[in-house]
Amino acid sequence: MKKIAISLILAFSTLSAYDISLNKRFSSTVAPKKLGINVSINVKDKDLNSVLNKLTDFSDFIKSFKNLEIDGGNFNTNPEYKYYNNQREKVGYRGNVYFQIKSKDDSKLKDFISMLSAKNTTNNVDLSISSSSWQVTPKDIESKKDELRFEAISWANSYAKKLSSKLSTQCKLKNIDFSSFSYPRSPMMNMQVEAMDTKGASMPVPTKKGQKFSLNPHIKFECK
Repeated sequence: MKKIAISLILAFSTLSAYDISLNKRFSSTVAPKKLGINVSINVKDKDLNSVLNKLTDFSDFIKSFKNLEIDGGNFNTNPEYKYYNNQREKVGYRGNVYFQIKSKDDSKLKDFISMLSAKNTTNNVDLSISSSSWQVTPKDIESKKDELRFEAISWANSYAKKLSSKLSTQCKLKNIDFSSFSYPRSPMMNMQVEAMDTKGASMPVPTKKGQKFSLNPHIKFECK
C-alpha cells in the first residue's frame, strides 16, 4: 500500500505542473562604423576590344585605392542593336563593371569619387554612384546578438523568481528560443555623377545614426 500511495503522490505532482509561455522583445542600438557606396562603370563603343579596354582601365584604377575596402569587379558585355525596317543591325557593344566600396572615413570616399570623376574628363564612360548609408559591421552585429541573449536569459531567470512569488509555487526557466532576430535595412540613397561636371565633384554624406536591433525570444517557464 505504501508503494501505491507514493506512486499516486508522484503522479499528482507531475499532473499539477504546468508551463507558461511568452514572447518578450529586447532592443538596443549599434553605432554604424562604415560608409558604403556602389560604383558602376558603363561603356558603349563600336568595338568589343575598346569596351573591354575601358572597363579594365577603370577597374584597375578603382582597385588601386588600397586604403578602401573594395569588393566586386564583375563585368559583363553585350552587343547593341538597332532596328531598321524590321531588320536588326549590330551597331556596337556595351559593357558594365560594378564595385562595392566601404570605408570608416567618409573623407577617403569623397577623395575617391573626386579622383574617379576627374579621370573621366573625356566623358568616354558613364559613372553611376549610389550611397547605401552608414553600415554596422558583421562583427558588431554578432556582438550585439550575444549582449541581447544574455540580457534575455537574465530577465527570464528573474521573471521565474517573480512568478514563483506571485503564484506561490516553484517556477523555473524551461526553454528559451532565440531564433527571432531583426534589424532594419538601411534605405538606399542614390546619387548620379555626371561625367561632364568633374570640377568640385562631391559626395553627399548621409546622417550617421545608430541602428536598432531587436531580439524577440520565445520563453517557456515550468511551474509546479
